[in-house]
Amino acid sequence: MDNKIIIIDDDLDFLKIVTSHLLNSGFKNIRTEDNSITAVSLLEKGEVFDIALIDMTMPEMTGDRLAKEILGIRPDTPIILCTGFSEKTDEKQAIKMGVADYIEKPFDQRDFALKVRKVLDEK
Repeated sequence: MDNKIIIIDDDLDFLKIVTSHLLNSGFKNIRTEDNSITAVSLLEKGEVFDIALIDMTMPEMTGDRLAKEILGIRPDTPIILCTGFSEKTDEKQAIKMGVADYIEKPFDQRDFALKVRKVLDEK
């Protein structure tokens, strides 16, 4: 699967784990960013991704704000919001803000890969 995926999360261990899950599931073109501002800059410079997987809680920019930024630059980029516990966002609120899907951490590797595939197929 040659879809271009970006994963944005400030937790480096999580980035490694998710990248490994996706590689094991057949995805090949994966970019990781641990800084949401850098990720936005990539999009502003013309980078195009088939899907963005973003964390809700990050120091530079929260996931809801990052989702708005991404959709403002590339409205056709589906986003999956990944979160642990968040008082600020639940699945209904995430979908309402324009993200394609929502998944809570920790998640099952197979379920996660299926969710990514589903969102890409619906694009």
